Amino acid sequence: MKKILIILIVLPGVIFGQLNEKEILKKQASSMISRRQYEQANRIYEKIMEDYPVDASTAELFITNLMRMSKFEQAEEKLIQYNSILPDLAIMRLKLPILLGRGNFKEARKTALAFLNNNKGNIIFYHNIAQIFSQYRQNETAIEIYKMVRNIAKDDYLYIRELAQSYNNAGSYEKAIVEYFKLLEKQSGYSNYILNRLQTILQEDEKYIKTIKLESKDHPETNARELYALCLAAIGEFEQALLQYDELDAEKLSTFARKMKIAGNLDVAELAYKRYLKKV
Repeated sequence: MKKILIILIVLPGVIFGQLNEKEILKKQASSMISRRQYEQANRIYEKIMEDYPVDASTAELFITNLMRMSKFEQAEEKLIQYNSILPDLAIMRLKLPILLGRGNFKEARKTALAFLNNNKGNIIFYHNIAQIFSQYRQNETAIEIYKMVRNIAKDDYLYIRELAQSYNNAGSYEKAIVEYFKLLEKQSGYSNYILNRLQTILQEDEKYIKTIKLESKDHPETNARELYALCLAAIGEFEQALLQYDELDAEKLSTFARKMKIAGNLDVAELAYKRYLKKV
């Protein structure tokens, strides 16, 4: 009875010690990576996998680090080695970057679409896969995947910010603007983020102010008009911007006056402040 009791007391301590050792090693590897000491991190990952051969999370970290070093051949070998212990999504998270890192864009797209076709019920899978293509600047494929998942979910507002950015990165600015205003409709807290993106688009070509104007009219329930006014100011259309502010509350006009003063547009700031005084 005493022997059994001793085993019961000691066994949890042994297991805890093993788990603790593994986590310490993983933290050491992470520290090495942060200092760009990738080879040292790999040696630690190899040791962990020797001691814990079914540790899927370490296997994924190990392969990811090999890709970080552009060692795609070795990464592929390790992926084959650890294939049986990795979840399907993890395999795809590793396989696609290996293909994309080698420039096999068509094969990567074909592989991704086949995987997603077999996992139509897993909406989050589409997001994960689309992000990988975005990271490798394969924006058209990312857009394709986001549109697919919207159709499946029957939700035109799904992954708005991600799709907007993919359109933006692909140079499809009109479509990006449409998505940015949908984002504004759903999450007004993104106003500054959206304004920044719209102003960047206008730096590419001021003609997109027409699209911004149309979208601001389609979203009257939000602060879309104020964003349109700020975009007008960004391209030097100050009088038109002030006309928009005439339809907004006085505090917004006061804020605009301060912004113009900070930007050094003192004449515009003065005009805005005078209009503000007439409103209050």
